[in-house]
Amino acid sequence: MAPRIGTTRLTLAALPDSLIRRAALAATALTMLAGAVGVIAWSTMATLRVDSNPPGADVFADGNHVGRTPLLLNTMGSATWHVRVIAPGHAPWETDAQLHPRNTTQLFASLVAFPGTLVLETDPPGAAAVLDSEDVGQTPITIDNVAAGVHHLQLSLDDYADWNGAVRIAPGATATQRVAMGPLPARLTISTQVPAAAVLVDGTPRGGPEAEIELEPGQRVIRIEADGYRPWQRMVELGPNERRTLEVDLQRPWPDVADGDSISPLAVVVENEEHARPQSGLDRADVVYEALAEGGITRFLAIFATQEPDVVGPVRSARDYFVEWAHEYRAPLVHIGASPQGFAALAATQTPDLDEARGHPGFWRTKDRAAPHNAYTSVGGARAALGAKAEEAGTFSGLLYKGNSLKKAGDLEGEATISFGRADYTASWSYDPVSNEYLRSMNGAPHLDAQSGEQLRASNVLIAWVDSWLIPGDSAGRLQFAQVGSGRLVALVDGVAVEGTWTKDSFDSSTTYKTLDGTPLTLNAGTTWIEVIPATGRLSFG
Repeated sequence: MAPRIGTTRLTLAALPDSLIRRAALAATALTMLAGAVGVIAWSTMATLRVDSNPPGADVFADGNHVGRTPLLLNTMGSATWHVRVIAPGHAPWETDAQLHPRNTTQLFASLVAFPGTLVLETDPPGAAAVLDSEDVGQTPITIDNVAAGVHHLQLSLDDYADWNGAVRIAPGATATQRVAMGPLPARLTISTQVPAAAVLVDGTPRGGPEAEIELEPGQRVIRIEADGYRPWQRMVELGPNERRTLEVDLQRPWPDVADGDSISPLAVVVENEEHARPQSGLDRADVVYEALAEGGITRFLAIFATQEPDVVGPVRSARDYFVEWAHEYRAPLVHIGASPQGFAALAATQTPDLDEARGHPGFWRTKDRAAPHNAYTSVGGARAALGAKAEEAGTFSGLLYKGNSLKKAGDLEGEATISFGRADYTASWSYDPVSNEYLRSMNGAPHLDAQSGEQLRASNVLIAWVDSWLIPGDSAGRLQFAQVGSGRLVALVDGVAVEGTWTKDSFDSSTTYKTLDGTPLTLNAGTTWIEVIPATGRLSFG
C-alpha cells in the first residue's frame, strides 16, 4: 500500500513561547542585515543621466543600446562608458562619460539636424519662389541644403494671386510642396451698336454693354439679346487677368424674301491660295461658295446681303461658274480679271461687275503682302462704285430658311473633313453646340478672319458633288463645273448630317436643295457655306 501523505497546519498559538521569541529575534536580525547591504550598495552606486534635443534619441553605452532619452542609468562602482546618441536625420553625438560612486554624471546631447530638400511645383509652372526672403528660382525647382524647421515661402506668377505659406522641412528629409496658383479674374467688356442690349454670361444676366464684367477665367458662354435684333452667342475662352473687349455687330432679323423683304446681294471672288490666308470679310458673308480653280487650289465666292464688312479680300479673278452662281442671286460681281469663259459668262448673264483689271474703282492694294495677294475691296465702297446697279433687288436663290429654334433630328456627327484632291487643301467643319454653328479649319488649323482674328463660322454647310472636267485646249488647266443637272448633297445643319440632292434645271434657274424624300431642305438663318466638290471629292466624319 502506498504511503499516505497528510498536511499539518501550524499556528503561533500552537508553538511554545520560547520558540516564538527565537523566531522574532531572527527576523530582526535579517532586517538589520538587509539595511546594511543597502547602505553598502548606495555607497558604491554611480548614476548617468542622458538628455537630448530632440528627445527620444537612441542611447548606446559601449556599443550596447541602453534606451532612449531622457534616460537614467545606474552602475556599481567607478566606470568609463563611451556614450553615443543617435536620432534620425541628425548627426550622431558621442563622448566618454566618467562615472563615480555616489555621483550623477549628466550628459546633454544637442543633436545637429541634417539639412533637407524642398521640391516646389506649381500649376501652372513658372512661378517665382522666395524662401525666407531669398529668391530661389522658378518652379518647378528642387532646393537642396534647406535647414530643418519651418520656413516662409512666397510664390508669384503674372496674372495669378501671390501665394504665401509655411513649409516644414524634417531633418534630412525631402518635402514636396505643390501649389495650385489662384488665377486673377478676367474682365470682359461688350461693345455693340445697341445700348439697350442685355448681356448674359453662362445664362446669367450681367448688365448691359460697355460695362466691365469681372469673370472667373475659363470658358464662358456670352449671349447678347436686344429687341428687334438676332441674338448673338459665342463660347469665349478667357485667360487669368485678361482684359478683353468683344465688338459685336448685332444683326436685324433675317430677311424673309418670300414675305416681301428685299435684299441687294453683292458677290466678291476671294482667293484661297496659301499666301492669301487669313482672308478678310468671309466671316460676314451670308453665302460662301468654295470650289476648285486651277492646280487643286480652291477659291471662294462670297455673297453679302445683310452685312457690309469694310475689308474683303484678297480679290482674285473670276471663273464662269462663279459668274453663274452670282447670277442665281442677281448679285453684281466684284473681281480682278477673269478667264475667257468667265468674261463670256458675264456677257451672257449681263451681270453687273467691278473689275480692277479694267480700271474700275472700289479697290486698293496693301503693302504687307506681295501681289497678287494684296488686292481688297469693301462692300460699301463696291456698292458706291456700282451705283444704282448695286441696289437692284436680288434673292437668296434656292436657299430656304427655318426658325433656328426648330432643330433637325438625328445623331450628332463628328468633325466633317472635305478633301478636294490635294493633301494640302482640306477643309474641316466641327460643330459647336453652344452657338449651333460650325467652325472651319484649313489643313487641320483654325481658319481665321484677318480683321477679327476669330475662326470662321457657318450656320449651315452644304456639300454638293458636281461633275467637273478640264476645259479642252485650255493651257492654264482650268476647270469647268456642270451648271445644269443634279447630284448628291450632304447638309450639315443643327449638328446632324442630312442626305439629299441638289438640282438646277437651267442656266437661269436657281439651284434647289432637297432631302432624299423630296422635301425642300430648310436651313438656319445665318451664314451658309456651299462646298462644291468634284465627283472624286471625299467627305469623312471623325
